[in-house]
Amino acid sequence: MLAPGLTATLNSDGSIILTWSAPDDGSVTGYHVLLRRPKEGEETLIIYVSEMGNTATTYTDTGTDLNASTIHVGGTGVALLRGGSGRPVLVLHEELGHPGWLSWHDDLAQDHSLLVPVHPGFGPLPRADWISSVRDLAGFYSRMLREMALGPVGVIGFSLGGWIAAEMAAANSGQFRRMVLVAPTGLRPGEGEIMDLFVVTARAYLDASVHDASATPEFASLYGREETPEQFEAWEDARAESARLAWKPYMHNPSLPSLLQGVQGLPT
Repeated sequence: MLAPGLTATLNSDGSIILTWSAPDDGSVTGYHVLLRRPKEGEETLIIYVSEMGNTATTYTDTGTDLNASTIHVGGTGVALLRGGSGRPVLVLHEELGHPGWLSWHDDLAQDHSLLVPVHPGFGPLPRADWISSVRDLAGFYSRMLREMALGPVGVIGFSLGGWIAAEMAAANSGQFRRMVLVAPTGLRPGEGEIMDLFVVTARAYLDASVHDASATPEFASLYGREETPEQFEAWEDARAESARLAWKPYMHNPSLPSLLQGVQGLPT
């Protein structure tokens, strides 16, 4: 038993199924669940579990101390994972959801304090109906940073997360100290088209998104096995929310190139 009502079953193929039944007294409404993948040379898959709510829970292992909590920004909840120490860095995940705490998180957390939110609707917390575009989500995260009073932060955005970061910078580049965008969406390419996430399987989209999977750390441990029903459902939920935010125009903002022209002096 991991926590009240929560159990984990290890399958013969190495996959894990988590099941949860709400306590009758209503004391727990849900859980944040984070899988920490084994590093090279390790054999242990660590499962971090914390009750949803306003109280943060800290988990410690031989790697980074992790703090999982739900914070509220203007009445909208967001699951936030924090780890490391040093100058703060905001990490924004891509359109298929948050993959978990990986080895590069541990490396960066040696001298940075990482803030890793799971976008509302992409994980343990429901979507916010008022967030109906990527620009809305960017405004939400800008307010989160202001209310946390962290000062200018670094930001790393992956794909959809890169688009969110670009929208944030276009609105107020002063909130960032440095910006790193990894294969960002948000701009329509001068040649060709943006790959359509919604006409292929999530697996095909992932395979097409990585130039050389064999040279990409942890790709095999994340996606090397046949997907479980739970993984399929998580991907489909993320794709549905991505469609709601970025369906038309598809995965780009026609005004963003002009808006980004006003960004000055931000190291990228």
